[in-house]
Amino acid sequence: TPEAYRAEFPDREISDEKAERRGKRRRVWALPLRGWALANEGLHSEAEADFIEADLLAERNFIGLTDAGLDSLHGRAALLAGKAQQAVDLLGLPAVMGGDLEALEALTLSLEQVREAPVDIVEWSREIRPKLARNSENFSLSDYSENTLDLSDLAKGKVTLLAFWFPT
Repeated sequence: TPEAYRAEFPDREISDEKAERRGKRRRVWALPLRGWALANEGLHSEAEADFIEADLLAERNFIGLTDAGLDSLHGRAALLAGKAQQAVDLLGLPAVMGGDLEALEALTLSLEQVREAPVDIVEWSREIRPKLARNSENFSLSDYSENTLDLSDLAKGKVTLLAFWFPT
């Protein structure tokens, strides 16, 4: 809570906005961890409630992931609860787009349960990656020669990797 955050730093002046933001961020980090602990104790409905609350509070990056590992822990908890399809739905993003090895391992197990057969996770990842990827809105940047480049002018319908390099 904002109050708990303020109590940790009694000598600092903390604005209401900052205390609220920090309290919320800590809650987003704590809920998935508690949910994971509850799932490991077999308390699946209580765990699910924590994951849902964290998801409602969490901010997601461009890829769609949180920095709290929410989807990975939630997916692994779903697998523990015997909900293999829910686990697949939750684990795809952190495993394939986020490079989360624990999520990848749990995803493989989940897919094998759903399909009732061994799965080639590399091939599955190759197939699902374009479905998980998000399109970017168009934007313009200037190159070193002050030429304007629009993202929309680059290879339409293809994956484009942008590397921003700042020489020092």
